[in-house]
Amino acid sequence: MTRSYWNESTQNLTTLIQLLQSNPFFNHSDDTSNALYSFISNLNTLFHNFKRTIQDESSLLTIITSAQQYFEDSGDKILVAKTSLIHIEHIYYKINPLYSISIDELSRKIYLNGTA
Repeated sequence: MTRSYWNESTQNLTTLIQLLQSNPFFNHSDDTSNALYSFISNLNTLFHNFKRTIQDESSLLTIITSAQQYFEDSGDKILVAKTSLIHIEHIYYKINPLYSISIDELSRKIYLNGTA
């Protein structure tokens, strides 16, 4: 993945989130939320696959934080949980694979119990 592709992708996603948050004519639909989460998830995968820089991680974290707010505003607890876990992945370093749990599994636990 080239630097220009990464920069263009992050800029487009940032613009999309800003449009969704600032325009009252956009509904908080499941399709919109799921598509936004899918973009974020794919960008996160690309980040890990191509060993991007700290600067790239910073832009990814900004996008993730904005999307979390959008999902909170729309009341989508599952996507808030999933996006929060991606955020946590970038803040905390995981050393032991025994502690790994799938994002879907942890999201369900958080949604059902209010805590992991």
